[in-house]
Amino acid sequence: RSSYCCSWLSRTALVLSSFSMTILYHKSIQNAMFIWYINIYSRRMAIVNMYRFCERNPSEEEIRQYINSFFRLSTTDNARINSILSVSTDIEAWLSIFYNYETNEERTYSQKKLRSQDEIVALSALIDRYRESYRGNIGLEVINYLAKQFDGERYLDYRGELSRIFEMDPTYFNEHNQNLLISYSLPILQTAPEGAKDFFAKEAMNILPNRLMEIHRMLKDNETMLIIAELALTRLTKSIRPK
Repeated sequence: RSSYCCSWLSRTALVLSSFSMTILYHKSIQNAMFIWYINIYSRRMAIVNMYRFCERNPSEEEIRQYINSFFRLSTTDNARINSILSVSTDIEAWLSIFYNYETNEERTYSQKKLRSQDEIVALSALIDRYRESYRGNIGLEVINYLAKQFDGERYLDYRGELSRIFEMDPTYFNEHNQNLLISYSLPILQTAPEGAKDFFAKEAMNILPNRLMEIHRMLKDNETMLIIAELALTRLTKSIRPK
C-alpha cells in the first residue's frame, strides 16, 4: 500500500507539474503577444503621426521644430502629461495643461495665464509621442484634440474626433460632462486660428446645438454666425408672411 501511495503521489505531482508548466507557457505567450501588440501599435501611431505631419508639406524649419518638440524633455510638461494619464475623470485637471501658473512673490496666490500658440504647438508634438505608447487614454485624447486646433491645419485630420472622444466613455461623458468640456474648452480656443474656431464650433454644434449663442459669443466664428443669421432670416420671413 505504501508503494502504491508513493506511486500515486508521484504521478499526481507529475500531472500538477505539467499543468503548472502549461499555465506558465500560456501566460508567457499572452505576455509576449501583449508586448508585440503594444510595439506594433506604437510603430503604427508613429507612422500615422509622421504621415499626418508631412501631409502639410512643412518647411525645413517646421520639421526641425516638430522633431525638437517631439523629443524634448520638459520636466514640467512631462510631469503634467503623466498626471493626466493617471487621472481618468477630471476635465479641469486635464485642461490645466494649457495654462501657465504664476505665483506672486509672497506666494499667497497663483494666477493662471493661457499659454501662447507656440507653446501649445510644441505641446502638441510632445503629446504625439505619448500617444504612441498610451492607447485610449481619454484625458490624453482630449488634450491632443484641443492642441491640434493650434497646430497649423492639423485639426482637419480630427473631423468627428469630439464625438469619438465622448463615445469612449458614455457613462462619464453624460450631457453634463459634455457641456463641461465645451465650457472649459472655449476660453482656450479663443486664441486659436480662425479656421480652427470654425472647425471646433461645427463639431460642438453637431453634438450640443443648445450652446449656439455661447459658442458664438466666445469664438466669434463663422459657423455659428451663419446659423444665427439663418435663424434670424427664418423668423423675419415668418413675421412678414401675409396671413
